Parts: sequence; structure tokens; C-alpha cells
Amino acid sequence: MNPIPAVAYYRMSTAKQETSIADQQQAVQVYAARHGYHILRDYRDEGISGDATEKRLGFQRMLADAKDCGDFRVVLCWDQDRFGRFDPLEAGYWIKPLRDQGIRLETVAQGRIDWEDFGGRIIYAVQQEGKHAYLRDLSRNVTRGLLQNARAGKWNGGTPPYGYALQNQRLVPGDPEKVARIRWLFDSYAHTPVSLRTLACTLNDQGIPSPTGKLWQATVIRDILRCPHYQGDLAWAQLRKGKYHNAIGGEVSKAARGGKTAPPNDPTDQTVAVGSHEPLVARETWELVQRKLAERKAYCSPHRGGGRFLLTGLLVCGHCGHKMHGYTDTTARKNGMVNCHRYACSGYLRKGRSVCHHHQVSERPLAACLVRKLREDFLSPAHLAQLRDELQSQMAREQGPADSRPLRLQLAGLVRKIEEGAERLLTVPADLMPAVAAKLQEWHRQRDQLQAEIERQEAAPPHTAAMIEAKIERALDALSRLEEQWQRAEPALLREVLAEMVCRVDCWFMLVQQGKRVYRTLSHGQIHLRADLTVIGPVSPGSPGKGSVRVSSQPRNSSGKGSGANSQTSKPNGSSFAAYRLA
Repeated sequence: MNPIPAVAYYRMSTAKQETSIADQQQAVQVYAARHGYHILRDYRDEGISGDATEKRLGFQRMLADAKDCGDFRVVLCWDQDRFGRFDPLEAGYWIKPLRDQGIRLETVAQGRIDWEDFGGRIIYAVQQEGKHAYLRDLSRNVTRGLLQNARAGKWNGGTPPYGYALQNQRLVPGDPEKVARIRWLFDSYAHTPVSLRTLACTLNDQGIPSPTGKLWQATVIRDILRCPHYQGDLAWAQLRKGKYHNAIGGEVSKAARGGKTAPPNDPTDQTVAVGSHEPLVARETWELVQRKLAERKAYCSPHRGGGRFLLTGLLVCGHCGHKMHGYTDTTARKNGMVNCHRYACSGYLRKGRSVCHHHQVSERPLAACLVRKLREDFLSPAHLAQLRDELQSQMAREQGPADSRPLRLQLAGLVRKIEEGAERLLTVPADLMPAVAAKLQEWHRQRDQLQAEIERQEAAPPHTAAMIEAKIERALDALSRLEEQWQRAEPALLREVLAEMVCRVDCWFMLVQQGKRVYRTLSHGQIHLRADLTVIGPVSPGSPGKGSVRVSSQPRNSSGKGSGANSQTSKPNGSSFAAYRLA
């Protein structure tokens, strides 16, 4: 009798179980040899809980291979809990793909798991509920132990706060330089009119790395100033992170299901050990900082939905690649105080001169220039004719039959599997005959679908003139609505229309000296259109600053930086964009 093809799955929950995988492997191999199984390969997950199935990459690969390869009939495990500790309801989600492929589970401890029999499913559900109950009990006991540790002022794991070290599970002052830096941060913010950003920029200018080894930001400074550990109190359970249990109000409570984020605990629900370790700052200083943070909070909130700013999310500093953030500049004029919307480089605002300079631009003249450039290039009769010609040539190059070679390769592989499966059908045991026949029927169905898709692709009709006109009309319609909303000055609608056409605007700046003062003013920019509305046209002769259209095949990179002011090519592709020089 031919051996039955199988795969083995091994899992251990923590890295401390150093011999767990080896022990499981030895037991499974002996079991396979005794019961006539041939192990094709094995899948492993190390240091992952049995109920975190979405994180078990080995388990996920096994499920994918069960569907794509279909070369095994049995999954062998040492124990049912190694396969997973999910509850019976969730178990059905992971078991169904295996069952649909005619694959069963067999363990050294429990033997064959029969998912096809009513009694087998009942036994499996009862056993699985017991395996899952072990996790819930363990979660409750661990949470209770952590709660007792926190009440005793002991650190419950993780990286200690910046400036502290661990000694016998307790926080103690660490690096003297970091301790001095923490005290400087609290004293500066409490007793001087300094902002979080200014503190971050000062540290960046001195070349001091942040707790993560990167540049300091205002948010990092804020988190440090809010941390209660620096006044000598150990606060635990600030977030509700538990999957099964949380510590709320000093008691172990059942965690609510649903939700991907860990909601914060109210201060009264946190576990705080007052005076558990040596403070780095005086309690009076820490409380003064908290009051100052609360008073300034109202001035730090972002504008919801962009507020009254027209170009929110579009402007990018061409020098460093950071977004430009909007702010309201109040200036004195002859007729009183005037509010003006401006945009400044967020790299400078957040991290200081170590990243960029205080580049800024006024909104209204830039927005007017943006609308004018788009109108000139879209509505010019010459450009419309060039647009139609270019779209016609592009679609002519694309109108050939689609490349069906990948599908044909997939079809050939499926045909081979069908032929091999038909031969195997003559030799398989009688109890496996229905499963193999069902699998062959599934492959025949997939083969018919692939053949139909290949025929559809190869018979695809060419692009028509109507499709070209529809694309042009779409661009013109967006532009007409852009002009209409610009006249109405409705920021939200203008942002929406702009977003349909423009993905970003890169801005470059130059130094201008007026008397003793030096300004950084806008010198030029590039408007990057969205790929589905790309306008391709010739480069105008002469100086590249009079509304000429430049085409670049360089896609936007992950840092958000543009391709440069003068990059150009005449060969468009799927990631190309039109770049308009701003006058």
C-alpha cells in the first residue's frame, strides 16, 4: 500500500521552550512511520500563541499550500493544542479550507480528528473548548500577577522610560547625561516660555539622538513630559491591551471583544504605586508641566478636514520632501489686523534646522497660479489637439490583445494536475475515493474558468474614439468645476476638486534679502497630476518657466520627494505625471 502524503505542523508558544519543536518532531515522525504516512514537508511557528492565528505565518502557508498545491491529505501534529488554541467558533474559520480540500487533522495525542462525523465534531469541539479555556485562565492569572507587581512598584516588562534603568524589577536612575536631559526638559518647559518644538529643535541641533535613535519631535517631548514615572510614581495599565482580561480600577476585568486599538484607561482606573522609585524631577515641577500642557492643548489641535485651508495635503517642500502645513498669520495693516493663510515646511516645524529651513508660502497667490496654469494647459485649443493625438497614440499601442501567457502557464499546470490526479484515482484507498473525485471536479471547473478568461482577454475589443473623448471630457469637467469652486471660494469643495486632478505640488524656495532681513520666498514649483488624468504635451521652446508641460517617468518615491525641477523625458508610462513650472 502506498504511503499517504502528509505534512507536519509544529508550534511553540514562547522562545523559552527550546526543545519543544524538536520533541514534537521526533514524536510526529515516529507516529507517521507507524501509521503509513509520508511527510512531504513541515511548517513551523515559534514563539506565537495558539490563538494568534493571523500571525502564524507557517500555519498560513500551510493553508495556502493546501489550496494551491493539493499534494497532501493529512496534517500531523503532536497535540490538538499545537494546531491551535482558538475557540470552537473561530476554529471553523480555519478548518473549513482544509476540509474543503479533503484534508484531515491527526495528532499523536488524540489520534485521528474526524471532522466529517457528527460525533467526531462534538468531541473535537469539547476538546477545543478546553484548550481555549486554558488560554483564558492563563490570561486571568497573568493579569492578576502583573497587577500585584504594579501595586508593589515593580516594572512589568518593556523598555524603561528614557533616563531610567532596571534593577531588581525596579526603576533606578540610569545614564547621568539622560537624567540631566530629562530634568532640563521639565525645567525649561515649566519655567520658560518655550514650546515643545523649540525643545526638540534644540536637541536636534546639538546632535543628541531621541529615545528611538532618530530625530526629536514635539510629540516625543510631549510623551516624556506626560510620563508620571518621572515624579517617582509607577503607573501601570494606562492602556487596555489585553485580549481576554484587563486591569481596570485595580481589579482584573474581562476584556471587551472587538476593536483593533487599545483604548486608554482613565487615570482613576490605572494602577499607581506612589513613591515607588527615585524621582528625576520634583513633584511640583511635574504638576506645573501638566497644567501648562493642558492650557496649550487647545492651540495644538489640527484643523478638522483641512478647515479653511485650500491646499491642505497637496504642498510638499522640494528641498526636504516633507509636507507643508497650513497656519494663520495675523499681520497689521492700515485697515486693522488681517488673517492670511500660509504654509510652512513641516520638516522645519517638527525637527528644526537639522532637517530644513523655514520655507513658507502664502496660499492665495499660489492657489490662483495653480488654477491659472491648469486652465491654460487644459483649455488651450493647441493643447487639446495635442492631448487627443497623444491619447490616440497611447491607446493604439495598448489596443493589441492582452498578454495571456501567465494564464496559459497556469492552465498547463492545472491540466498536468488533472492528469496526475486521474492516474492516482486508480490506486487510492476506497475511503479516499470521494475526496479525490471531488478534488478532480474542482480542478476541471477551474480549468474551464481559465480557458474562458483566456478567450475573453484575447478577444478584447480595441479602444474606441468614444473612450478617448470620455477621458478628455473627464479632465475638462474636473477643471470646469475647479474654476467654479475657485470663484465661490468654498475650501472644502475646492480641495475635493483639486484632489481629483492634482496629487501634489512641489515648491522650491530662494533667499531674498531686504535690508537687514533675509526672507525665503517661493522661486518655482511643479504640479504633479494624477496618473489617470495625465496630460502629455511637448516641451515649449525657450525658458522653462512660462507654463510649459514637462513629462517625467519617475514615480513618486516613499519619502514624498519630487523628481527635481528639471527632470524630463518624452516617453510616458503608467507612473508618469505632468509637471507645470509655476511662474
